[in-house]
Amino acid sequence: MGEKIVRKIFGLVLIISNAMFCSTHAGEDTSEKSIVSVPVSPKTGEILTGEQLTDEQMPPEIVVQAQLEAYNKGDIDAFVNTYAKDVKIYNHPNSILYSGHDRIRKVYGELFKTHPDLNVTIQRRIVQGNFVIDHELAVGLVENKTITVAAVYEVIRGKIQNVWFIQ
Repeated sequence: MGEKIVRKIFGLVLIISNAMFCSTHAGEDTSEKSIVSVPVSPKTGEILTGEQLTDEQMPPEIVVQAQLEAYNKGDIDAFVNTYAKDVKIYNHPNSILYSGHDRIRKVYGELFKTHPDLNVTIQRRIVQGNFVIDHELAVGLVENKTITVAAVYEVIRGKIQNVWFIQ
């Protein structure tokens, strides 16, 4: 492997090598569960931002992480922007909960307003192709209770197309 550069950006430790993608680690944790791919330019080694990437280049775990961060901030615009316009969200295996931007904006916008302390943490993340599978712990929905759910996100062309919740 080539030379590695380590940088801290937005609380992440970035380990950049001469590869097309580099690894990021939350805080100082370098355990396998914290690894996320970040696209870098093969010519300059610079980290590519969302504006510099085509939808096909956006790694699915980056899209899902952006969704998680928007959720935890209660930022409805950023949250909705991570989804395809015709997204479908299911209770596993095939019971549709919500469909489309308008419905997501209404449901989650109300959720963010009524539960300002809502926060989700990822216990485990698996990335397989264009699927991201998260074991999530949510607090702030029900007083003094943690809710556990598995979420399967399908990312197509840089947007979340389908979500299945398994409780």
